[in-house]
Amino acid sequence: MPLFLVNHELRRSRECYLDLWETLARQSALHVMESSWMMRANGSPITLLETLRPLVGSEDRLLVVQVSDALAWANPMVDPAAI
Repeated sequence: MPLFLVNHELRRSRECYLDLWETLARQSALHVMESSWMMRANGSPITLLETLRPLVGSEDRLLVVQVSDALAWANPMVDPAAI
């Protein structure tokens, strides 16, 4: 399955995004940085964006990028081996 990075800029209060975070958790997304999640999913970045877009407001920003398995980062919030 392809690996995706989902990044967001959310403008409203945290309570407004519970459905977004629950959906990401159900899809086994890992919260790797404050506004970034990584996950494996079938489909394309567009397919994943179409799934998540209804869960945020029109003023919010979402970025979905398909990435390779070759990753490097410093101080992630999760164990990189979990990806």
